[in-house]
Amino acid sequence: MTSAGDRAFVEKIWDVPAGTIRPEPGLDAISLFQKLEAGEVKAVWIIGTNPVASMPNRARVIAGLQRAELVIVQDAFHPTETSRYADILLPGALWAEADGTMVNSERNVTLMPQAVPPPGEAMADWQVIAQVAQRLGFENFFDYKSAGEVFDEIRRTWNPKTGYDLRGMDYEKLSVNPLQWPCAPDENEGKSIRYLVTGRAGSPLSAASGTDGAHGVTRPTEIIFPTDSGKAQFFARPFLPPAEMPDAQFPFALTNGRLAHQWHTLTKTGKVPSLNKLNPGAFVEIHPEDAARLGVEDGTLIKVGSLRGFAIYPAQVTTRVRPGDCFAPIHWNDQFGENLCINATTNDACDAISLQPEFKFTAVALEKVEIEMPDDFTTEQKKFLHDLLSHVSNHYHVNGAGVPVLPESVPFTASQRQHINDLLAQFGKADSKIEKRP
Repeated sequence: MTSAGDRAFVEKIWDVPAGTIRPEPGLDAISLFQKLEAGEVKAVWIIGTNPVASMPNRARVIAGLQRAELVIVQDAFHPTETSRYADILLPGALWAEADGTMVNSERNVTLMPQAVPPPGEAMADWQVIAQVAQRLGFENFFDYKSAGEVFDEIRRTWNPKTGYDLRGMDYEKLSVNPLQWPCAPDENEGKSIRYLVTGRAGSPLSAASGTDGAHGVTRPTEIIFPTDSGKAQFFARPFLPPAEMPDAQFPFALTNGRLAHQWHTLTKTGKVPSLNKLNPGAFVEIHPEDAARLGVEDGTLIKVGSLRGFAIYPAQVTTRVRPGDCFAPIHWNDQFGENLCINATTNDACDAISLQPEFKFTAVALEKVEIEMPDDFTTEQKKFLHDLLSHVSNHYHVNGAGVPVLPESVPFTASQRQHINDLLAQFGKADSKIEKRP
């Protein structure tokens, strides 16, 4: 966006007047929700992502969606933590329900033909976007008839300086086999090593040799990076401390991440029973020394709180974390129970250059959650109830059950049973804290 040459190049491809593309970048995700909350942005269109669960400091995200005059959510799944705030829902198709291409980190572009038709009124995201654009008066710019036509436009955006080039690819060639970019118009296989250039003799960068087949002349092959000097550029960065450090009020350092068998906010993998057997629910890992000091053991409910909010998880006592640190996975959120979103605690402070939020370090306090029980409960009954609540908080939403109840076979009186079932019902109120806009 900040390159005048790049803007002019795309304006020519799109056949729009010079100066149509603004030089200022659009809003990053954090700024977008800040401006929604402030009323400076009035509407938001969210496609294929779940920011109420995945963004840091999610209270601000929710406040922004509640303040917005129009929230459009386009997704293949509903409900999600975000789609419940939508004024308009647009049904997108999954990758197997539409044509398209995928590219991997080795730069291989693979054609993914439609395998099954999309259900109901769902359609590919590009079709939804094109139809909305046409209704807004941009028929000439969004008159695509197929995903292949969208790909043809992308192919025109080649960059000779950086080596980015898809011009030698099209859906016909890709239907035979994948191709690797850069792939110039006269190439049929692409280029496996991106920065090797043959034919410039006398360079100290020479790394190999290539042969000119027509004349049998061996020419040096060198590594040329897409920079003015031909050399790679390293972007050395100084150490920067986290935006907030542990202190007396919030003495623990929380980090978070993914588990091997789950993906993001569980809109897909949360529906796969075999994966849920491997990762059945949320938890917080704490070191044995911290657990002993807090008086907790495996399964004890722990409140993880920061300046922004809190989440409640069963404890996993483990040496996988160091004393003073704790870890919680990102996957479980409102769809699976109350107070399971780790991003209720995380910090939306951002790196000044990358604008990446500080997900991985949050100053938190850990507190054992005491479950209040009537005096007439025996010690054995209290232990059973504690274990049951810990299990329920971790499992029942994942497996899709309704509001849990105490099994009839367990020896409790009628009044005790009612008290326990009232407690269990609290785990079934994930929707109760959603404040609807008038």
